[in-house]
Amino acid sequence: MTLFKTLRQLVSLLLVLVLAPELAWRLTTAAQHEYVAVQYPGIPLPNSYSSSLWMPLLGIQTQQQRLEQLERQSQQQLERQSSPLLVGQSADKNSVERHMVAGRCVTPESLPVAQPKQQQVFRWVDEQGKIHFGDRPDASDRQQSVDDLSAQYRSQRKLELHVTLPDGPDAGLEAGIQREGELVYRVVATLLPARFVRPVLINITVFADAAGYQAQRRSDNVGEQAAGYYHFEKNRIYLQRQYQREATLALVRHEMTHALSMAMVGTLPVWLGEGLAEYTEQLDYQMSAARVVLSERLLASLRRQTPLPLAQYLALEPESFYQQGSRHYRQALALVFFLNSSQEGKVVLERAYEAVTDSPCQTAAVNATLAFYPGGLAGLETAFGQWLANGPHLPQSY
Repeated sequence: MTLFKTLRQLVSLLLVLVLAPELAWRLTTAAQHEYVAVQYPGIPLPNSYSSSLWMPLLGIQTQQQRLEQLERQSQQQLERQSSPLLVGQSADKNSVERHMVAGRCVTPESLPVAQPKQQQVFRWVDEQGKIHFGDRPDASDRQQSVDDLSAQYRSQRKLELHVTLPDGPDAGLEAGIQREGELVYRVVATLLPARFVRPVLINITVFADAAGYQAQRRSDNVGEQAAGYYHFEKNRIYLQRQYQREATLALVRHEMTHALSMAMVGTLPVWLGEGLAEYTEQLDYQMSAARVVLSERLLASLRRQTPLPLAQYLALEPESFYQQGSRHYRQALALVFFLNSSQEGKVVLERAYEAVTDSPCQTAAVNATLAFYPGGLAGLETAFGQWLANGPHLPQSY
């Protein structure tokens, strides 16, 4: 009897030791998984986006993972050189034409960005006293009153996003893209000076089929490393669906930021445009709010590889920037995050956006605004280096 009781206790303890970490993994986010990986590098952990802790470590594949593996094998057969860039990978983002044709100057006036359509919205009360909403009053109802709310709804709706899924419907993904679009619009509208914010219409096409995306990419003459890009002449974002849904949505946030910033301000210097897009790519939901968090893994990589001196970094041409993409993207993200963490930095960013509209596509004029930071460019470099080393790296909420 005692032996049986002891065995039962050992089995219970083993179950707790196995199930508790698994439950903790499933209830936490990818960013928290990254934090643990950096803090405890000796512990073997699966990919931060993995839905399970134990199954990947034991070599067990779920049905979804098997499907993802088949997709990867199919994709590798279609691509002779390298697979599309996944959000969070360390592969260089080295396509100069990742987002736009190099050398083209884009201003909001040159973009075919239409105003959201003038949708009619009515509210009426039927003879039973029930309130109804619709684009036209129901002729079968005998209305006691009808109110035209169209103007009110137009004033509230700032973004119209048209999502196309050529390989078949996915209501969950489409709803996620719509939600991410509203979130990115809210953040970009907060970061830009108020006078630049306006209603925007954006089209987005997401390919589940690798061959379909690659054909589109080649027809638009976009570099093969691009997992997504914004075609400003068509006012359309093209993306390849990623293996994890969160990775797809992060890519949506990145490309939508390019589309919105071009529609409201115009072509940004490469460090500012990519820094802003990387910034929104980090967005995460915290209860009812959204926040941007710099992961411990990102900060650790920035400390391992010393950032370029600012004067040299700001002078990089797009070709040079993308040739060492991962390093330069990280520095762009950190610089935008740092500037947005203090009032002095926010003033500098506002001056930079003003310079973009006052001197379209004049990178030197935009870069010169960084001299307005206390102590000039040297003061900014010193403060940026101290912040990287010592923080604080507090989340930024919206």
